[in-house]
Amino acid sequence: KDLLDNRKQRILSTIRNSEELRRGTIGHTGF
Repeated sequence: KDLLDNRKQRILSTIRNSEELRRGTIGHTGF
């Protein structure tokens, strides 16, 4: 369970980072 949680959190943080990077590149602040 711990390993799965860690992996999930890592994936979520990666997705969040990529979304933020995309937003920064576009120059939009939404959602």
